[in-house]
Amino acid sequence: GRDDARGPDITPAFQSFNVVSPKYERDLLIADGQIDFPINPRNYGRARAYWDSIYRLWKPGSTAADFNLDSDYAKISQPGGNILPLRLLLSHKMVIFVSDDVHGSLFVPVVTNIFTACDAGVSVWVCGRSVIYGGENKPKLLICNGMAEWPRDQNNTARNFQYYFGAECYYYSGWSSFLYKSDRSAEDFIGTASLDTIHWPSMKVDTSRLRRYYIWDPDVAPFRADIGALPEVGYMVSTFGTEVLHLYKSKYGTQSLPDPIGISFDGRPVVHRYNRGFFRSAVSLFTPYAMDSSTADSNVVRMIRWMYEPFLYGQPGTAEFNFPTGAGAVSAEEARRIHWETPQGLDSPLGREF
Repeated sequence: GRDDARGPDITPAFQSFNVVSPKYERDLLIADGQIDFPINPRNYGRARAYWDSIYRLWKPGSTAADFNLDSDYAKISQPGGNILPLRLLLSHKMVIFVSDDVHGSLFVPVVTNIFTACDAGVSVWVCGRSVIYGGENKPKLLICNGMAEWPRDQNNTARNFQYYFGAECYYYSGWSSFLYKSDRSAEDFIGTASLDTIHWPSMKVDTSRLRRYYIWDPDVAPFRADIGALPEVGYMVSTFGTEVLHLYKSKYGTQSLPDPIGISFDGRPVVHRYNRGFFRSAVSLFTPYAMDSSTADSNVVRMIRWMYEPFLYGQPGTAEFNFPTGAGAVSAEEARRIHWETPQGLDSPLGREF
């Protein structure tokens, strides 16, 4: 007879794994990631109404069945904790993560689910002030060359953020630390300078909207009509492959902000978009609430149209296989070839790129 105990086991080795099955039943999810008890927050009611109006501009004639604030506007801060379920993300084709607090946001607690949603083909636009870090009394270098300078960088969050969203470095002014310490205010963002004025017109802060769409504490963070600028808008260093759309426009121009900032943010990238193939992403270091609606609203709708890609192309994957320093790296020449040979523009079967 045969002793099977001495023979090889022909059963294949296996390991349990999760299957991601996106449904995309809904078009757009607004994920509100503002923390509790913030300084200078957005007006919650006006913010909700704003995104409802933007959806109607994007899809005229749409009804509550298409976009409903009860189901398509998610406030991450919940009584039971900070929640942004993966199931909710995967039920939408596109997600706009918005935050308007100068001390950071709830992006980091839910970032793993956001990365997973991107891997499943969900396009994500990160839109807000101090989305990941803020509130320091000096410029904060968040990410540089894949390394993070903040202690919460678990599971390569900074490295993955660079892969998914194309931001290599973030700088924030730490505006809140100047509220009592400087005769000259550090709130200086008055708009953007577009790099493509035909398709992406420049934007400027509307002081009446600045006052109405934000909550100003007269004792801590009073509204400064004489300044008329949005505080704590940072700038970023964009990675190869991103398309920078707007540059920072400072009230003080190239003049340095007060010490210890000591530099000017003027002319530095503040909005970019990133086509990863299987999904698309964008980063804006301010929300559009305070911007003149004559240009800002059209920019927002145009960004949504670009990001809402119904036809996925390219190969799905994760940062482990696609990050420039990973096992699946390609040369710069090959990356450029892939970029320029990807169907784009008016003749693209994917539709208008702008």
